[in-house]
Amino acid sequence: RSTLFPYTTLFRSLAESAFAGAAVRSVTFPESLRSVGKDAFAESFLAGNVVLPAHMELIDEGAFANTAILSVDVGGATAIGARAFSNCGQLANVDLRPDLNRLATIGESAFNPKATMGSVVLPDSVTSVGKDAFTGNENLRDVHLGAGTTESFTNMFSGCDNIDTVTVSAGNSVYQADRNVLYANRPDGMHLVFSPAANALSTYTVRPGTVAIDNRAFKGNVNLTSIVLPEGLKSIGASAFSGCVKLADVSFPDSLEQVDGFQNTALEIEIGRAHV
Repeated sequence: RSTLFPYTTLFRSLAESAFAGAAVRSVTFPESLRSVGKDAFAESFLAGNVVLPAHMELIDEGAFANTAILSVDVGGATAIGARAFSNCGQLANVDLRPDLNRLATIGESAFNPKATMGSVVLPDSVTSVGKDAFTGNENLRDVHLGAGTTESFTNMFSGCDNIDTVTVSAGNSVYQADRNVLYANRPDGMHLVFSPAANALSTYTVRPGTVAIDNRAFKGNVNLTSIVLPEGLKSIGASAFSGCVKLADVSFPDSLEQVDGFQNTALEIEIGRAHV
């Protein structure tokens, strides 16, 4: 069944659980719509493409959860609630409308688990992204962080193990990308957060001023053979270089206080130094 809301009325909101579990398969939304209520289409037969209007405001918690939708255009939504698109196992395309630049909030587990989209472009307007918002998407290849994104990259994208590229808007006050390597300004200084396993880097010089290389940061970077670590670096986290099977040359600065994360590399370690 297809549902077409009447364009002759100013239809502004869908109530909580309005079509939960219903046999509706497709929906055309009016331009007057401003909100889709909690669990409005949860566990319904809704499939295909969902296109929301340009003046949307709220997609509430669980609104489209457990459906077979293939794509979603969130329109002008300013907030996406927790679990809004969770367990949508066929959801391959999500347009968060960076062109409209209205979206501000993405709730916890909004697209987790099971979404299969290949890219996520966070508009500059996004200032809050909940934990595990995109977690567990093995199809995710490209991520763009907008100017307002400041939350933990790991918390947002944990379990997305096949990311190829990460880019960042120039106006972001926390994140920067250098040769597809992601850095974050934290209260204790700059952290190297993430280098995709698909990176083709064979040699890399960590940026001066970096105080920490976070857990799993270079995990699986199989092309990496040599890395230069700057003076002032204090810690290397667990599994930071795990699986960098060709890594044989590392310059360790005197400033290091905590070292971990070199499992399954080509390094031979002695106290106080590393050598081939």
